[in-house]
Amino acid sequence: MNEKITYLSQRMIYPFAYMVIVIIMLISLSINAQAADIVVSGECGENVSFVLDSEGTLTISGEGAMENYQIYSFGDFKYSPWMEHKDSVVRIVVEEGITSIGDYAFQYHPNVTDISLPESLTRIGVGAFLFCENLTSISIPPKVEFIGRLAFDGDTKLKDVHIKDLDAWFDIEFQPRLTAFGSPTEDFCQANPLWVADNLYLNGEPVTEVVIPEGTTTIAPYLLSISTLKKVVIPESVTKIEEGAFEGSGLTEISIPESVTHIGKRAFYFCKELTSVEIPNSVTSIGDWAFADCKNLTSVEIPDSVTHIGTLAFGYCDALTEIVIPAGVTKLEQNVFYSCDNISSVTVSNTLASIDKNAFGSCYLLKDVYYYGTEEQWDTLKSNTDSSNTYFLDATVHIKDEPFIVLSDIPSMNIEIGDTITLSAGVRVDQNTFGNASGVTFQLANGSTLDIVDSGTEDGLFWVRFKGVYAGTTYITFHDSISGQKVAVTVTVSENNYFTYNIADVPEQYIEDFPTNFYNVNGLYIDNYQCEVRSYEDPVTGAKKYYDARVSFDVYNTNYTYAIVEVYGFNGELTNAVLIDKRKDYTDSIYGVLGEGTAATVRGVITGDLLNYRGEHNSTLTSVEIDIPSDGYIKITSDPLESDILAIVNCVDMFLSIKSLAGELKGMDFTSFADTDFAETFTKKLVADAALSNLKKDGAKVFEKLFVDMGKGLVITPKTVGDFADTLYKQLTELNLMDVVKDSLLASGISLGENIFIEIFGKAGKAMEMVFMMGKVSHVALAYNDLAMSLHGGAIRISNQGGGNRSAMGVTVRATDTYDKFDTGVALQTYKVELDEELLNLVKNADEESYELLTKGISRTYEISLMQNGKKIQHAGDVEVHIPIPEDIRSLPIGGNVKVYRIEENGTLTDMDAVVEDDAIMFTTEHFSLYTVVGYGADETEGTTADSSTDKPATSDTKKVGNDSDPVDTDTAGNSENKSSAAKIILIVVLVIAACGMVTVFMKKRNISK
Repeated sequence: MNEKITYLSQRMIYPFAYMVIVIIMLISLSINAQAADIVVSGECGENVSFVLDSEGTLTISGEGAMENYQIYSFGDFKYSPWMEHKDSVVRIVVEEGITSIGDYAFQYHPNVTDISLPESLTRIGVGAFLFCENLTSISIPPKVEFIGRLAFDGDTKLKDVHIKDLDAWFDIEFQPRLTAFGSPTEDFCQANPLWVADNLYLNGEPVTEVVIPEGTTTIAPYLLSISTLKKVVIPESVTKIEEGAFEGSGLTEISIPESVTHIGKRAFYFCKELTSVEIPNSVTSIGDWAFADCKNLTSVEIPDSVTHIGTLAFGYCDALTEIVIPAGVTKLEQNVFYSCDNISSVTVSNTLASIDKNAFGSCYLLKDVYYYGTEEQWDTLKSNTDSSNTYFLDATVHIKDEPFIVLSDIPSMNIEIGDTITLSAGVRVDQNTFGNASGVTFQLANGSTLDIVDSGTEDGLFWVRFKGVYAGTTYITFHDSISGQKVAVTVTVSENNYFTYNIADVPEQYIEDFPTNFYNVNGLYIDNYQCEVRSYEDPVTGAKKYYDARVSFDVYNTNYTYAIVEVYGFNGELTNAVLIDKRKDYTDSIYGVLGEGTAATVRGVITGDLLNYRGEHNSTLTSVEIDIPSDGYIKITSDPLESDILAIVNCVDMFLSIKSLAGELKGMDFTSFADTDFAETFTKKLVADAALSNLKKDGAKVFEKLFVDMGKGLVITPKTVGDFADTLYKQLTELNLMDVVKDSLLASGISLGENIFIEIFGKAGKAMEMVFMMGKVSHVALAYNDLAMSLHGGAIRISNQGGGNRSAMGVTVRATDTYDKFDTGVALQTYKVELDEELLNLVKNADEESYELLTKGISRTYEISLMQNGKKIQHAGDVEVHIPIPEDIRSLPIGGNVKVYRIEENGTLTDMDAVVEDDAIMFTTEHFSLYTVVGYGADETEGTTADSSTDKPATSDTKKVGNDSDPVDTDTAGNSENKSSAAKIILIVVLVIAACGMVTVFMKKRNISK
């Protein structure tokens, strides 16, 4: 029975199974009949393939990156394999696993309306969806990090962009566009054109408020050009707002942080809901069309830090009623305020030099111009205003000749980290007084560069003292609420103002998009550096050897004292010098220079324009072309501590200026004297004259002698000026330099008889009282201030060093492994250093025995370092250091010896095991630091101490370390003991006689003459 049931069951199941199979086959046939046909398929990457079906769906699948292609219709380039079917593609599906869409992959697909991108995608290539003109929306996955230029260009119907993560959105790198020739373009959309879209949606909701993530430095072009956007919070990390960043957005308010320095083209163009803007003091440039067509913008504050306002920057701003042009702007570009129909008043300062075409064109209601300056300055501005500015030229002019000025105790406006600068501001009522300072306030653009130490009000001036805390350039803007005036000034803070570079390593930095090499090194600015090196190959070794290098550059000097370029050979000897001219535009009044005898008027930086040192009245330009010998260097400086010649030339020039003012240069006034070539002639004679070289050999402290009565008090009186002149005369005479002065005067065409010459250099104090009463000492005051404030101002050194040698100040460093071991950009920096009490105490506390070793003999200390890109570096491996033996050490008594110690950071000494070779002492080191050469006499090697560690060499390359200490006389050390013991004398004589047979051998080894 059971078997029958089983059999029947099987008989029933088999037909059913057959039926199921038939049904499945029919369904499969039906599905296949309904599926689209494959039009084309193939590979589009190493592990990526594509399929285009007959319904217009193009599917990309696989793993990794798609292949890159070229732009369509520009020759026989490589196009995507589906390109010939581009018109039939209506949907693009990029599946998971794909990480990069290739360049120009889907360009010119006019019928695409839907694009699906995977979560795995990180890159959208250049021109990827170029001219997909029917695309209306796009969703950007959160892992996308890069969108190439032209990626969505020409997608005219693209209005909506969907994202899932706002932070990821801000992290995307949007590649800027280029012209067809590969260079940046001005008008052809510099930004990624995806952001023609009107609306941004975050997880389906329109974005109305945005908090830009902390750490963002740039708001990318067209990034927030979104009509739904009403509010944005910009962090302090942002420094640039790029082109079109908020163009056409619905912003009603905007707070721009103090960190922003640049507002790009069209940044807020057509933000029709924006009502007011306060631009911070950090901004220097406002781009073309930046706020154009902001129809509801009723007020805008432009700070004095702004130096450039682009074309149509505020054009068509119908609601603006008044404008204050900042003092930093020297030229108004064309159409800046064109068609601002409701502007009724404009305020400008005497720093504005010209107004271009239609800057105030169609400003029908402009009736009043408030001008801070003189009638003569206003007439000059009118003559430099284009005639198309009819309403401006015909307005009622209100002259307000009460200038708001800023005074500084550091005329160069450059300080080192740790130093202070005091700025005073006030409205000058007349030559002697200032007005009410109660309305004066200030703003500091960059608090990381300067700290505020103290502030107060005195004698009608508001003053504030700052301390340099970080290297950089910043702005301080002073504002007087009573007069409505503003002035912005620039302060530069540097680490130490000492710069050493090789000829191939001189930096080029960009300030306001203009190249410059060195910015404000004690009032000097270096531009347009070029170098030509003449070299040859050694016929034996084949190594490259270097001849001299010809360098050229422009020096802008903002000081009223000379600067100098000195040329040194490989042995540290001065071979040539070029004088850098000083400023000569003088004011007539002492109060045009000084305020209450406490500070000098800020010069050349009063507008806050970083580049205005190039202006006609802000500096003097000297173009230099000079040869640097092989293994030599040049030094550029305005610091009299860095150059004996510079100290002498400036002092003599000031001395003669005082004398000419006092009427003691017979038949000459100051103007005619200033026009002579005396200073240049005097410089050449000093380079060649034996007097200066003898001074150096004798160890004379030229600077200390000449500047004995000069301080940084900056209080200029007839007595201080007269006494300074009298001191100069005395010291120049003692230094045997007056004959050189006389010869230079005669060579410059200033004929002086002997009696008259002697008469000229008499007492100056009495004569200066009358000169002060006449108010003609401004240039002397300026020069005096500049000279006093230039001390410790630093220097720029540019070396011509090649191969395996580096030399400076006679010190040579040689690579030990191969001849050409140093990188081309590596330079040697050497300073003779004064060992101050603080450093000696550090050594003494670390080890009493080390202190005795350092102080018992005659010593010279050098700071030796390798420099690359302006920074100290340590060399990998050992190098040889050769230091010339100083004359006084070389002539030590018989039996003396020479040692070199490295002073470590903890104060201990390391014996460098130095040996004498020719006239130098040589040692090997792997670490650059402070090195002291110590010479011991015969008695000193036995333990007698002669403290000469604080000896101060008179060479110009002497760098101060710590505090000054008085030199100690070392000549008499140990004499009393020698005289007190006849037995010792007899013993010494016996030892000397016994040693005579060894002298010749000793001298050959040591090569040190008596």
